[in-house]
Amino acid sequence: MATLPTAPRRTQAKLGRAYWAFHGQVSQDVGSQFLPWVNIADLEAIEGVAAQTPGSQISELHQTMLESLQKLAAQNTEEGRKAFKQLYDKAVGLTLPATHAFLRHSHVINEITRSYSLSSVDLEMLKTIDQLGHKDPTFKAYVDQLVAKLRKKTKEFDVIAYSQFFEIYGEVATLQFLRSRAGLQTARVPEVKDEGRPDFKCMLESGEVFYIEVKSLDIVEGEFRHREMMDDALDVQIDLERQRKSGKRIAVVEGEIAPYRGVGQTEGYDPRSLITVIDTLRSKCRQAFKPTQFELGPTFALAVLDRLGLVGGVHALAPYYYEPFPSGACVSGVLWHVAYGTTGTPIFLICDFEGAPTREGLLTSDGLFTDAHPGFPGVGLITLDINAGQRVAYGLAGLNNQAEGWSNGLTEQVLGLICDAHNNYDNSFAYLLSHPNQRASAPD
Repeated sequence: MATLPTAPRRTQAKLGRAYWAFHGQVSQDVGSQFLPWVNIADLEAIEGVAAQTPGSQISELHQTMLESLQKLAAQNTEEGRKAFKQLYDKAVGLTLPATHAFLRHSHVINEITRSYSLSSVDLEMLKTIDQLGHKDPTFKAYVDQLVAKLRKKTKEFDVIAYSQFFEIYGEVATLQFLRSRAGLQTARVPEVKDEGRPDFKCMLESGEVFYIEVKSLDIVEGEFRHREMMDDALDVQIDLERQRKSGKRIAVVEGEIAPYRGVGQTEGYDPRSLITVIDTLRSKCRQAFKPTQFELGPTFALAVLDRLGLVGGVHALAPYYYEPFPSGACVSGVLWHVAYGTTGTPIFLICDFEGAPTREGLLTSDGLFTDAHPGFPGVGLITLDINAGQRVAYGLAGLNNQAEGWSNGLTEQVLGLICDAHNNYDNSFAYLLSHPNQRASAPD
C-alpha cells in the first residue's frame, strides 16, 4: 500500500529534508510565475475606469497591460513579470489612489503594531469611493483629501492623521450611503471660511429641503487611548514573534479592543456596562455637534459609530427589549436612552446567568432631546454603524421641531426614508422593532 509523503517537519533523513527544501523552492518559483500579487477585483476596477475615461493615462495603461499579459502568455519570463508588475502598480495607484495609499501605509504599520482608526476602514467601501471619484467631482475632492492625509506618513505613526483619515472616510461613506437611498437627492454644502455649516443638503421628491451634519465619533479619550492601543498591539506583536523564535508550531496571543475604556483604566471598567455606553454616546454627541452647524434650516445630526460600535443593534432604539440569551432578560436600549433618557431612569443589562441581577444603576443625566439646558439643535439623530458586515442606519426623532416650515411628520418621513429602523419618544414603532429583520418605516 502506498504511503502519504512525510511532512517536512517530521522527516529526520537528510535526503528527505533536502527533497522538501527543493519542493518548497520550486513551489515558490512556480507560484511566482502566476503573478500571485494580482487582485482580480483591481483589474476589473482598472478596466471599468478605463472604459469611463477613454484617452486617459489609465486607459493607455489598460491597453499596455493587455498587451503585456498576452506576451507573458506566449513567453513567461522574469523580466516580463517585473514589467507587468510595474504597470499593474501604476494602474492601481491611479485607479484606486486612496485605497493604494491606505494599503501602502497599512502594510508598513501592521508589521509592528495596529491602528484602530485604520482598521475600522472598510476596504471595499474605500475602493467604491475611489471609483466614484473618477466620475463625480465631489467624490474626487474627498479622495484627494484621503490621499493627502497618508501621503507622507509611511515612516512615522501619527494617530492624529489616522483619526483625520477616518473622519474624512466617515463623511464620504455617509454621502455614498445617502445617495443610495431612493427618493432622496443629496449634495455637499459648500464650505465658507470661519462659518459653521452642515455637510450635506438633501431634498425629498416632494421638494422639502433639509440638512445633515456628520460626525465620526472617536473612542473614549481619543488620541491618548489610540496611542495606548497601539502600544498594546506592539506588545502583542513582540509576544507573537517571541513564540515563533522559540520554535512553537502554533503561536497564540491575545489583544483587546475596548473603545469605551479610558486610558490606563484597569479598575471600575465593566465591558458589559450600558450606562457607560449611554453616557459616552450622549457626551460625544453634545461635544461634536455645534449649534452653528444647524442654522441653515432643519438639520439632522448623523453620528458614524464604526469606531465605537453599538450595543443591541436595532433593539437599541427601544426603551427596553427582551434579550433571550443567555437566560432571558429585559434590557435597556442604549440609543433610546441617549436621546430620551431622564435622570434617575433605571438601566438594565444582560444577565450573566439565570437569576443574576440585571439592574445596573440609574442615569445621572438627561438625554439629548429631554435635557432643555443646553438642549440639542438637531430635529433628529441618525447613527450609522456596521452590523454583521452591513451598513445600517438607525434614527430617533426630536421632540419639538422648531425649524420654520418643518414638522414632526416630516422628521418621521425622513427617518423612514434614510434609516433601516427608527423610533421616537413615545416608542411608536415598538411593533416594528420587535422584528429585527423588518425594516422600520413611518406608516403611509
